[in-house]
This record gives sequence, C-alpha cells and structure tokens, in this order.
Amino acid sequence: MEPVVTCSMSSLRAGEPLAGSAVAGRWRWLGLEYRPRWAARGVEEAALPPAVRALVDDFAARPGHRVQLLRRPDRRDGPLEVQLADARDGTVRAGAVRTYEDLLSLDLDALPPAGGPVVWVCTHGQRDHCCGTDGGRVFAAARRALGDAAWQTSHLGGHRFAPTLLAWPQGVCYGRVRPPEVEALADALRSGVIYRLDRVRGRVAWSRAAQAAEVALRTALDDRASRVDLVDESPGRVVLRAFGRDRAVRVDTVALDAPVSPSCGKAPEAGTALVARVE
Repeated sequence: MEPVVTCSMSSLRAGEPLAGSAVAGRWRWLGLEYRPRWAARGVEEAALPPAVRALVDDFAARPGHRVQLLRRPDRRDGPLEVQLADARDGTVRAGAVRTYEDLLSLDLDALPPAGGPVVWVCTHGQRDHCCGTDGGRVFAAARRALGDAAWQTSHLGGHRFAPTLLAWPQGVCYGRVRPPEVEALADALRSGVIYRLDRVRGRVAWSRAAQAAEVALRTALDDRASRVDLVDESPGRVVLRAFGRDRAVRVDTVALDAPVSPSCGKAPEAGTALVARVE
C-alpha cells in the first residue's frame, strides 16, 4: 500500500513558498473560547445563543474583522476566555465571561492587556487532518514554552501549510513550524522580533502581495527586528519603508511546478504562488 500523501506533504513536494499565503486584510480579531467539539466550519457552526450569534456575525462582517474559536484541553468548566487582538496598534486584550450572553454587555476595548505574546495554534482536525495532528503537536510544545499564552484555534486558512499558528501582538502568521522549533519561536516573540523568515506566511493585516514583499525585504536586509511599514501598493509592486527609506518590491504571481492538494482528501490541482524581489 502506498503511503498517504497529505496536503502539507504535497505542498512541500511542490516547493510552494509560504510568504504571501496568510489570511489577508484582517487586522481586528476576536477569539472566543468554545469548549464543545468544533464542527468543520468552526465559528459558523458553533452552537451559540441567537443574540450572541448575531453579535459574532456582525463582528465578522465588518471590514478587516475576523472571529476565531479558542480552546485549551485543560479548561473544561469555569469562565470563558475572550481575546481581542488588533494588528494595527499591536495590542492583545484578554478577559473572561461567565456565559456567552455576558458578551452582549461586554466592552471589548475595555478588556485589560494580555501582558505578553499570545499564540493561536490551528488544531482544527474536523476541517483538515494536518491541522489536527501536526497542529496538536505544535500546540503541546507551545504550552510548554508559553504556558497559558498558548491556545488552540479554529481554521486559520491554508491547511497545506500546517502546522500553522498566529502570533500576537505581531499579527504574523507562521507555517510549517515543527515542535522542536517552538521554544526558539517563543523566545523570538518575547524579544519582539520575527521568527525564522522561511516560516513566515505573512502579516494578517496586509494584502498577500505586501506579506510576500515584507519577507523578501527582510531577507534581503537580513533583518527580523526593525520596523517595516507599508507605504503604497499597486498591481505587481509594493513600497515598504525600512530604516527611514522607501524600498520598492516587485511581486509576481507564478505557477507552481507541481499540483498541490488544497486539503487532505482532495485531488491535487494546479496552483500559483507569489514571488517577491526587491528592486
């Protein structure tokens, strides 16, 4: 019997780059602890009271907003965690409610700061096998490295890049992270620097072209610590500012050399990727 080729394996074999593959244009994220079994569609199928469902749907429908389910296997009862992360101002706020109905009177912006880096590791096995198995191992490592700052989360997009996680307050999504790397990743987050650039999928507040451009610029500068700002964007070209200087990055869409399975159990299909080059 031939070994099963998972979607993450097919992505690796095709040489699919990570840069520019993260969720794009989402800067304000609501994380809601949800302890029952997650359905395949996660937030959309969560059994929430009608008024809370309306509140969650309204939040998710706003430009730049997104909602994620959160959980930790050790938390089976007690208050429910609520987190609000904003990639624009680099903040993570966290608090708790007794019931989901308490969300209706909760001022999210009044929640206290989380007090340090937070990671959401995708472990959504009902959505994809790779996230459930590989993501679960990375979450276990993240719990050892970051303690209560590590949470499991629902679908982050791009199962074929699993294990994948979202790091706050950077708002940077990472992919293909392996358990032995997590301690070094945690150290990087505590120091306020980006972890290995070859693990970066992108900054979720930015477009995918800008995500790829940032990785290309940081790679060219060999710099994971300095501030990089998005200045301008047009088709095929992104302008970033680093060290007080504007730098143009060309971003092209190219065909992958081999077909890729978009998700475990699905047939491979032709795909494209972003390739960025500093002008």
